[in-house]
Amino acid sequence: MRDDRSTLGRRQLLRTLAGAAGIPLVGGAAQPLSTIGIIGAGMAGISLAWLLDGQRDVLLLESQPKIGGNVQSVAVNLDGQSFVVDVGAQYFNPGPYPTYSKLLSLLGLTAEEHSFTASITLFNPSESTPRFVSPILFQRLWPLLAPWNWAGIGAFATAFVSAQQREEENASWDLTMEAWLQTLNLTEQQWAGMIVPWAASLYSASIEEAMGYSARAAMIFAAKALPANPLEPILYYVLNKGMAEVLNAMLAQTTTVRALTATAVAAVEQNPQGGFALRSTDGRTFHVDELVFACSGPAALSLLAGIPETGAQRAALSAIEFRPSRLALHTDPIYAPADPIEWSFFNAEIEDGYCEASMWLANVLAIPQPQTAAKLWKSWITHRRRQPNQVLYQAQFQHMVPTPATINAQTALNGLQGNGGIWFAGGYTRPYDSQETALLSAMEIAQGMSVNSSRLPALAGSMPF
Repeated sequence: MRDDRSTLGRRQLLRTLAGAAGIPLVGGAAQPLSTIGIIGAGMAGISLAWLLDGQRDVLLLESQPKIGGNVQSVAVNLDGQSFVVDVGAQYFNPGPYPTYSKLLSLLGLTAEEHSFTASITLFNPSESTPRFVSPILFQRLWPLLAPWNWAGIGAFATAFVSAQQREEENASWDLTMEAWLQTLNLTEQQWAGMIVPWAASLYSASIEEAMGYSARAAMIFAAKALPANPLEPILYYVLNKGMAEVLNAMLAQTTTVRALTATAVAAVEQNPQGGFALRSTDGRTFHVDELVFACSGPAALSLLAGIPETGAQRAALSAIEFRPSRLALHTDPIYAPADPIEWSFFNAEIEDGYCEASMWLANVLAIPQPQTAAKLWKSWITHRRRQPNQVLYQAQFQHMVPTPATINAQTALNGLQGNGGIWFAGGYTRPYDSQETALLSAMEIAQGMSVNSSRLPALAGSMPF
């Protein structure tokens, strides 16, 4: 087994010898930087490396051949055209993503933004009409005139406005969807048959499970994206070249970050002299002073098993709920209503107690020709009876389940940040998992490490806490 200590061992030896002899380092030279190991090169890991750059030596380890984590920007060739589609994280809005939007500005990527109307269709294929089709003023007016749609319009308008008010009040995360919705003067068919299934579709989940979600967490992507003018539609945004551009741009600005892909960490051990030894599956060993788990919660929990005195961290991590989910990029509209007039960007299909979304990318993608973009669908396929036939790409993810119990466990985990030189970064450490919360988690760790960098205050003005 090779021992890839790089310069860390020499630095530790130099500091130890100098301290034992009671002499300063020669010539008043700057003290060697401590080394931070980061496991996971997704948004949380890379943004933390970017924030630590110049203040620490950073070893960034990614198990996959490419950086990204939940960001998976893939090249698509269709109809003789080549373009990028984000299979994982893709959408953002300045309301729920203020800090991420500020980051895009700092990186000079705002010109790559493209907006689209986040229209919604909620339907059960066994029913004669959808339960809800969102109207789009001056573009799609017929849903306002359809009597079968009036209950849905009332349900979503009431729930979205109430959720926005709760967000402005900084309301509790503990109130569940079921308990909150029963206070809104909606019929059971409206709240249990419409709003809860829609919330379940955001997490590729069962409708019963969504009843127990934190109402504030489940509704935040709508609550913070509502426009000031109620006549305007909810807009979301994408990056034309994919969200991987953000990660690549940050890495390109670093000078003290060493990023290694295809380097899976098999075990973590504490060094007797302090710090940690990270042992990779290919036989290499890396030594770091402090360690950041920027991988998924289940992966971090597994690796913590090799570190003594981490019982509190492991207990908190194990109480954060996750569900595996699968997603496909495909060209057959298998999960949309039979009538194309009812298609929306976000098509949530109720089936067998689950609700999963199929996102029509017709107005989402700006680079391919419109007729090509209109062929593309991005769908959660975890619980579907039928699988798509014309699949271009598939991916698997771990969805954090935003229940009050999960959020309480996140609070406990964040209270242990830095204990024993161990930190946890990722959107899953916050009530709603997103590129925004992944970035916020990295910023809080940088603050906890007392990083003196111009990058942190440049972003901090946008932090919503």
